[in-house]
Amino acid sequence: PGYKDMALKTLSELKKQVKSHDAMMSSDSIYLRRTKGVGVLTAKEASELGVAGPPLRATGVEYDLRRMEPYLVYDDLDFKVITQTDGDVFARVKVRLLEMLESIYIIEQCLDQMPSGPYKQDVTPYITRPKAGEVYARIEDPRGEMGMYIISDGSDKPYRFRIRGPAFATAQALPPLLLGGYVADVAAIAASMDSCTSEVDR
Repeated sequence: PGYKDMALKTLSELKKQVKSHDAMMSSDSIYLRRTKGVGVLTAKEASELGVAGPPLRATGVEYDLRRMEPYLVYDDLDFKVITQTDGDVFARVKVRLLEMLESIYIIEQCLDQMPSGPYKQDVTPYITRPKAGEVYARIEDPRGEMGMYIISDGSDKPYRFRIRGPAFATAQALPPLLLGGYVADVAAIAASMDSCTSEVDR
């Protein structure tokens, strides 16, 4: 009881903060000078390197698995795939800021459509044994495309399980972005690509 109102209040405040940051960053001359035209990644380069998520959408490519291959309830939700076209640090940060606002809109729709009643789901107390075979499934991760490859031998444990995270492909794109640039721009370029070092470290 009261959760929906509390959540909507929090989302409203978060929306104000995101819009405030967006307005500030879009009008700050120093920030614009340090991000516009810096660390440019083209759509062709991004695609060849397997980059997905915000860095790819910042090059103008409208690629989002929630829209292309809807899963869960995404097919029932109204949302935009956020893109920019310049492929630089500014564009990547802009995509993420606008995606925050779009995420708030998605959550608001979910709250509005959420049915009343018990909020706990009964869990099957036993492990099902899938048929022998293999499957690859993918979802839209905050950093890009997250894929999972599973091979079953018919037992209750996977014979092979492999996770393909988006950060490794994103990290591959860093060297060409940094080559020939200024040392002072390294931090901004790396942060804008948002590659998770823990995920990349194999």
